[in-house]
Amino acid sequence: MATNFTKPGNVITMVAPTGGTTTGVPVVIGGIFGIPETTELVGVAVEVAVGGQWTLTKEAPLVIGEGAYLFWDEGAAELSISGVGQPVAIAVEAALSAATTVEALLLGSGSQGEDFAVNGKFRAVLDVPAAGLAAGDHAFGPFLPNNATVVTAIYDVTTTFTSAADTATIGIGFDTDDVSGIVAAVAIGTGTPYDAGLRACIQDGGLFANVAVKLTASRQFEAVVAVQTVTAGRLVLFGDYVVGE
Repeated sequence: MATNFTKPGNVITMVAPTGGTTTGVPVVIGGIFGIPETTELVGVAVEVAVGGQWTLTKEAPLVIGEGAYLFWDEGAAELSISGVGQPVAIAVEAALSAATTVEALLLGSGSQGEDFAVNGKFRAVLDVPAAGLAAGDHAFGPFLPNNATVVTAIYDVTTTFTSAADTATIGIGFDTDDVSGIVAAVAIGTGTPYDAGLRACIQDGGLFANVAVKLTASRQFEAVVAVQTVTAGRLVLFGDYVVGE
């Protein structure tokens, strides 16, 4: 058994920065974002929580979806869905425009610095419910952070997609920024893009021109259905993204 383990790490001891700390008010100390448990003067040891679910102040006019990445605006002392650096939390409940707080699950020692790796991987499941997917836009999977760009992606169709005459079209991408930019809209009866098996996305890793459009806000994946209601089907989309400025 290892003998150099010191503590679980959800709460760590730090030194209060300039301005001190206020209990329950988020603080950034170096590259660590957390919630101080006590009010302390600068230079005094303070216990800082870097995990767990917290009720935190958000940007008031902002609508936040469940599962959205959250960034800390140190100047405004509030959470937002866009910002420079690494997300510090994930919204565990949706928050309406009028809400002044959001339920946030801390992501550990989320750095607010500009120089660090925020490249990540994603996995998103599109599973047609028993009622089907009617023509329209359907959000699914995780939110990718603001300024994210999908660089490679593939998808695994685990259940073949169907519609009444197999003329329904499905495109996969992101609302506003890159509609159908991951998988181009095509009829499910055309070729094999929505038949069971592994399939290539536009982001096949072959050319720089094939990378997705950089997101202008934290966004969830979106399937755009047209022509007919999709009656069955399931796919798992996965790949890699990078986060720019």
